[in-house]
Amino acid sequence: MKTLLSTCFILLSLLSIGQSNWESAPNTDSVLVFNRVEKIPLIEGCNDNSQSEETRTCFGQMVIRHISQNFVYPEEARKKGVQAKIYVQFVIEQDASISNVEVLKGATDAYKGKRKMKAQAKELDEAAIKVVSTLAIKEPAEQRGKPVRIRYVVPINAKLQ
Repeated sequence: MKTLLSTCFILLSLLSIGQSNWESAPNTDSVLVFNRVEKIPLIEGCNDNSQSEETRTCFGQMVIRHISQNFVYPEEARKKGVQAKIYVQFVIEQDASISNVEVLKGATDAYKGKRKMKAQAKELDEAAIKVVSTLAIKEPAEQRGKPVRIRYVVPINAKLQ
């Protein structure tokens, strides 16, 4: 069975909440995580990390491309026919590394109560975390000329065809 991983657009809703919104980051001491910044992170494949619509579009496309090309569908999940829309949240740190990668809603939630598929659903969630963890960010986001942490959420449609 051929696998097709279709990914949705990056949910930039967290970025559009407000110009100066931020919230405390989990597991940190007084370090802020921004939801909207003056300069978005620069990712491999994009040339500019300004606030332009072109740059935002490029960032989203490169994240989608990375996920599409690098997502490895777990074999047991494939055999059992496990499919789900997985929402993964992550933080791009001040040094451009990826941290705090977690599933907000995933296959495990979709297959809740179906004991026979629980392990395979968990494997699918773990595969989503793994692919997002390997994003290559060249430069961090900036606010007032200083590198800052920024939180993103990306939906991944893991479907078999």
